[in-house]
Amino acid sequence: MKCFNCHDEIMEKKFIHPFISDEYLCLRCFDKRIDGNHIEIPSKLDFPILESKFSEASIKDDLNLSFVFCSVGPNSNKDGFDEEGLIADFPSVQWQRIDWEHSPETVGVITNSEFVKDENINRIKELGLHISKSFIYIKGILWKISNKQRAKEVIARYTKNSLYCSMEDFFDYVICSVCGGKFVYDNEYCDHLKNRFSTSNNTYRILRGNKFCGAGIVTNPADRNAIGLSVAKDLSRYRIISSLVDPDIMEYYMYMKNRKSI
Repeated sequence: MKCFNCHDEIMEKKFIHPFISDEYLCLRCFDKRIDGNHIEIPSKLDFPILESKFSEASIKDDLNLSFVFCSVGPNSNKDGFDEEGLIADFPSVQWQRIDWEHSPETVGVITNSEFVKDENINRIKELGLHISKSFIYIKGILWKISNKQRAKEVIARYTKNSLYCSMEDFFDYVICSVCGGKFVYDNEYCDHLKNRFSTSNNTYRILRGNKFCGAGIVTNPADRNAIGLSVAKDLSRYRIISSLVDPDIMEYYMYMKNRKSI
C-alpha cells in the first residue's frame, strides 16, 4: 500500500487521509497535519480549489452559525440589558464557547460579536430581522466532525425556525429598572427587585459589567429574540489549503479535483 501524498510504500501503521476515507498517509506525511481536517504546508503558490465542488460536503465540514445573542430590555428571567451595557460589554463574547443546553458539552466557538443599534435599519434588514431594539449579533462555528448528531439537530431546528441560543454571563452589579438603584449583592436589593417575580411586576435587573462566557443552543430561550439567523457549511479549511499547496503535493490536489466523488 502506498501513501497517497508522497507515494512511498507504507511500512508502518497506516492513517486514513483527512479528506478521502479510502486513501492512506504514511507517518511522515501524517505528522505534517495541523489537525484532522487539513494538511498545511507553507508555500507561496496559490492553487484554486473549486468551492462549488464542496458545497455538497459531508457531515465532516463545520457549520457556520449566527444568532441574536441578546437584546436590550428584559427576558423571561427578569434579567436584561440596556444599550450602554451592551456597547461596553459585547466584545467579551468573542472566542467564548458554544454549548448544548447550558451543559458541559461544548460543540463550537463564537468567532465574532457585533453590537447592532436599533436605528441601524440597513444592518437589521441585511441580517433578515424584524426587531425594533438594539442587540448583540454573534457568529460562530459548530465543529461537525466531533458533533455529527448535534449538527443534524441544529440544521433541523433552523429549518423549522426553532433554532435559539441563550447567553451565559457573569456580571459585576445590577441596576433596578424602576428606581435606578445599583446593587452588587442580592441581599441589598431594593423592594422593586426583591418582588420582581410577582405576576404584576415588570421590574427587572439590568446587568452591568458583563463578562459573557458562552452561548447555549437551547430549546427554550429566556430571550425570544435570540434566534438563529443562518446555518451554512464552512469552507474555510479549503480556502486555507488553496493558498498553501506545495509543488510536491500538487498532484494530490489535481487528483482530488478530478475525482468523480467530489
